[in-house]
Amino acid sequence: MERRHVLWTIAVIGIFSILLKQGWALRCYTCIEGTCPSASDMKETGCTTLLDTCFKFEGVVTQDEVLFQGYVTRGCAANSIMQQFTPGDIQPNKCTNVTGSRDPDPDRLETYTGRICLCDTDLCNTASASRSLYVVFIFFIVLSCLYQRI
Repeated sequence: MERRHVLWTIAVIGIFSILLKQGWALRCYTCIEGTCPSASDMKETGCTTLLDTCFKFEGVVTQDEVLFQGYVTRGCAANSIMQQFTPGDIQPNKCTNVTGSRDPDPDRLETYTGRICLCDTDLCNTASASRSLYVVFIFFIVLSCLYQRI
């Protein structure tokens, strides 16, 4: 009987966590201003529903000449838009060396060359962490439920 109660508790927590995840917008770190190589240069941002991935880009930005060497930026993005970088097979939860460009000014083309990392859990685009604290939190809730029942 107790084992059934533990399994029921785990199932309820799992379903609840899935519903919470779907009900809240993805949260990513974004740069406060321009480049953000350190944590003090970042802020948490709630992404809109169309933006389904967090990203971190490190590299060089050129526009006729080098604008930024060691450029680091983070934010929310649509995974489909990120596929415009070369190679076009950037995978979620992985880092890939890329080259891409955009046209912020009709007369000048910006080119980005570097490494981009995509991830799809809350606040996953930090310098070193690749997992969300959300998953760790759920793990400890389940663990405490199991410990109380044993």
